[in-house]
Amino acid sequence: MTPGLNLVAHFVANPFFPKAGTYSGIFYNTNSPLPDSSGLFKLQLAPSGIFTGRLIMNRKGYPFRARFDQNGSATVPVLRNSLPPAALVFPTDSLETLTVKAPAMGLITAEPNPFRPDSLGVGETTITWMTYATSKVEVHVGAPDGLLFARTGPGRFSQSTGPWVRNGTLFYLQNVSDDLPLAPENTIATVTLSSV
Repeated sequence: MTPGLNLVAHFVANPFFPKAGTYSGIFYNTNSPLPDSSGLFKLQLAPSGIFTGRLIMNRKGYPFRARFDQNGSATVPVLRNSLPPAALVFPTDSLETLTVKAPAMGLITAEPNPFRPDSLGVGETTITWMTYATSKVEVHVGAPDGLLFARTGPGRFSQSTGPWVRNGTLFYLQNVSDDLPLAPENTIATVTLSSV
């Protein structure tokens, strides 16, 4: 060693060690939330920042593997056989945004929407909903405590309305896990129908 040489070391704590664990969530296109561009993901984070996971779209699973950078961000290409690759982006300002218990999340869509009404102004569509971090959900018509349309567990489901919906019909996706009341604060998502 050279006489008079001073070495300065800067140590950075490993931000991933306390965050190691299993995480899951939902994703969808915020500009156009459709079932074909929505799904679920689950990932396992190691103390090193490497994570492995599975993306589920259209009832098919696609594995992925990547590493978070020191800021807690990652972009992951997911190869989907004959489909174009999907890109998962995990932008975080801080690893503090990674939490173990997620709030109830979900989305609800209608296809077609707008729908084509008959001469009486009624039509038919298919309602599709997907939820995460719930144990039981209900879909209601007109209000959070309106007419019950469907009752399911977590996951992705679809149900045809039959020829009775009108322009302005509103569907509410309600979290009723642990006997939560049918109230606005437990509404996960809504969709309003329109006619052409």
